[in-house]
Amino acid sequence: MEELTRFAQERGYTVSQLAIAWTLAHPAVHAAIVGSRSTRHIEESLGAVRVALSEQDIADIERIVAGAVPMEEATPETMSEVMGLVDG
Repeated sequence: MEELTRFAQERGYTVSQLAIAWTLAHPAVHAAIVGSRSTRHIEESLGAVRVALSEQDIADIERIVAGAVPMEEATPETMSEVMGLVDG
């Protein structure tokens, strides 16, 4: 997370803005639904429209994310495995 935070800050963005822009840069994505708990978060998220990611930026983000430690919490996939709904 530190490397992604540094990557975003070097470009003048927050990690949240970078994540939204990265999501929207995917050719199969036409909209991103962003949750928020405050007006400040909504305003910050709107800043993602100013983020222009180059192909190199996207490659760098994907490299950073690939090296991240996976989260070990309940997800639909892991819950299905735990409940025996799919072969794990």
